[in-house]
Parts: sequence; structure tokens; C-alpha cells
Amino acid sequence: MFIEIRNHFANFTCQVRLQKHNRMKVFGLVLAILAISTIQEAQGVQQSDKLLVCYFSSWAHYREDPGHFDVTWIDPTLCTHGIYAYADIDTVTWSLMPVDPWYDLGPSDCGIGECNFDSYRRFTSLASETFTPMLSVGGYTEGPQKFSDMARDPVKRQAFIDGSVDYLQRYGFKGLDIDWEFPGEDDKRNLDLLVGEMKAAFDLNGLVLSLAIFPEYDRVDLGYDIPFLSENADFLSIISYDFHSYYNGHEFTAHDAPLFRINEEEDVMHPGYGYNVYDGIRYLLQKGGDPAKLLMGIPAYGNGFMLEDASNNGLYCPAAGSINPGPIMHDSGSWSFQEILKIQQDDSLSYLPGATPKAWTVVRDDCQRVPYMVNGKYWIGYEDVQSVGLKAQMANALNLGGVMMYSVDMDDFNGDYSATRYPLLKEINTQLFSGNSFNPIDETCGTKPAPVCEI
Repeated sequence: MFIEIRNHFANFTCQVRLQKHNRMKVFGLVLAILAISTIQEAQGVQQSDKLLVCYFSSWAHYREDPGHFDVTWIDPTLCTHGIYAYADIDTVTWSLMPVDPWYDLGPSDCGIGECNFDSYRRFTSLASETFTPMLSVGGYTEGPQKFSDMARDPVKRQAFIDGSVDYLQRYGFKGLDIDWEFPGEDDKRNLDLLVGEMKAAFDLNGLVLSLAIFPEYDRVDLGYDIPFLSENADFLSIISYDFHSYYNGHEFTAHDAPLFRINEEEDVMHPGYGYNVYDGIRYLLQKGGDPAKLLMGIPAYGNGFMLEDASNNGLYCPAAGSINPGPIMHDSGSWSFQEILKIQQDDSLSYLPGATPKAWTVVRDDCQRVPYMVNGKYWIGYEDVQSVGLKAQMANALNLGGVMMYSVDMDDFNGDYSATRYPLLKEINTQLFSGNSFNPIDETCGTKPAPVCEI
């Protein structure tokens, strides 16, 4: 999913977050008010049939402050389901296995000194009537091969299903999320077999089954039997983001999660054709997806570029590379929302040579309804409170089952750069459970379209 996964075992020093006594005094009243607000939001979740599924990136533990994030930072009252990312597939037993035993498991699970934080169990201890803790297997770095090998072989497939039930119950997880990136044409039937057999076993054991799926028309046609998956999974989390980033062949600017298309993208030959939230979800619905099972994915990060020419800084303008690594995630090309807020307020921008501090130009295209910002040769598209609110409203307008956010540890979870903790997640809560709606087919692009370069 998120490109930072490639740096999972980066050599960051694990720092203990020390809160100063005087800061606690200053913010005591604020925290009390936030607690009341959180209770009200939780009541909204309880009274609605909508789902708000929140991913947690376990490797966020290894980030430096202010990005360091641990299980205890999760607010389970703001989500109906939490998904711990990620587990791996053991190719000997064809069952689940931890990616990071030191962080995932506890001393009782391993040899002396091998496991320490017991984070699986700390995560599942958050379970309540309104919060369901789940585990995800796969992700970007896992790749497709293990899934393909397992799903095509009836013996390996059964071992995976039986082992998954045991693994989830051992640590207290209430369900499994399958993030297979990406099933190909030869995998389509085998994915159906895996999901059908796993659903039967999970129902017997009271476990939830979900899948993370991609909405691009080419990926959908190639690897997904949407009616079958929609019928058999408890919900499908749509990865309606990462439509655009810098790579060989994609050497131009574009937002990674536009809400709607620009006029140029209506041409089937345009590189942005179909690559937006609305068209992706509409395609899944046209292919037989049950809207009540579909969750709109919203990223808490953005993808960025370095411009070839700072004066050509609109959409689909030539890019010379990915934006530099930021000060929190240290990931070339992708920055968390927390990180974006920090750079907007930074007095030095030493990690972006040539950029002018506090001089970002923010553009919100009337078609795409999402912001991007430019400072000299640096360009990055991202989400803010306004854009995620519109997306949650559109989920309501399309009668979707809810929203998925990736991930809570990339929001401004501590309120370091905002007036509140979790500003994105709280706005999604507010709009999703209020019933407010926004339907882009009833809108026009307005009078402020972003400048567009010719491709």
C-alpha cells in the first residue's frame, strides 16, 4: 500500500515519548474536552450501520518523534474496526507468521530476548462492542507470489485457512484482512476458492473476513470476481488511492487520490482515465459489487514530485523525480499528513533545498476536489480535513458500507500541528455518521480548474 513499507526495518532509534509536566498542565483542559468529543463520536458509531475501518502500520513504532506511534496511541472510539498491518505467509507451514516478532510478539512466544512488545495482544485488548481488531496479511512488499502458490494448491490453501483460524484465535484477533497485491488472470478463480472456503471456516469460528481490493478497471477485470467476493467477504476495502506516483513511465505530476476526474481524463487514452475515487467505485458497482460491502479508502498521506520546470506546476506537468524524503517518514515520494502540516509551518525546510519556508501555494482543483501544494520545484498532492470530509460524504451519497483509512499513524494523531488530535479521522467520523452527502455527478468543475500540461 504505502511506499514506506519498503523501509520497514529502517535503522531508526526507538525513542520513549516523555511528556513534560508543564505541558500536561497546559493541555489538561483541552484533553478533557477532547474526551467528551470522543464519547460523542463513539455514540455516533454505535448508532450507525456504517463501518469506519482503520489500518495501523506496526512499523510506525520505529519512527522518530513526532512520528513515533505505538498501539497505545490508537483511539478505538474513532473506528469500528482496526486492522493491524501486516502479517506474512510462512512458505513451510503455509500459515500466518509475524513480520516483526520483536514488536509483534511477547516474551512468552519466543526465546529469551527475541520478542518484546507483545503488540498483537495489546492491539486485540482494545476489542469492545464497537471496535473489532483484525490482522492483515500481505501488503505491498509481500508481493503476489506466495498468495498465488498457496491459493492454487488445495493442500496449501487448506493449511492456510486452518492455520489462520488458529493464529487469529491465539492472539485474540477477530478477523483477517487479505491484502493480495495483485492477483493476476491466473489467480482469479483461485482467489474465489480461497475466499469461499475461508468464509465457511470463519463463519464457524465467528471470525470476520475482509479483502483490500484495487478499483482500477484493468486490475478489476484481470484479477477480481467482484460479485463473488462481494457476496462472500464481510467487507471489501477499496484502495482508492495510489493512483499516481513517480516511476519510470509516470514522469509527470498527478494527485494520488483525486475524488473526481478532470475534463482531460475523460479520454480513454489519457494516463488518468478512470484513476479517481468516483470512477473506480462506480466501476466496482457496475461489475456487481454490493455497495453495502464496499468501503471507500482514504489515505492519510500524499505522493509528491520534483518538477522539471518550476513554472510548469499544474497537473500532468513534467517531473524529474520523486519529492525528497520528509523529516518524519524519511520516505522518498510519499509524506504523511502529519509531515505535510509540519512542512507547511517549518521555518527552515532544510530537507527541501531551494524551497522558501512558509511559502507553499495550495491549489484545490474544482474537479478533483483535493489539494496539492507547490513550493519552487516541489509538488505534492495530499488530503486535508476538507477533502476527506467530502469523500466521506460521497461514500454516503453512493450508499457505501463505510470508509477505510490508511493509516491512523499518519494522521496528526497527537495534534502537534492541528487544533485537535486525529483531525482527519474525526472529520471522517463527523461526515460519515451525520448522513451528509456529496454527489459529484450533480456538480460541475466550477470556475477554478487547476492548470493542466499536455501529455
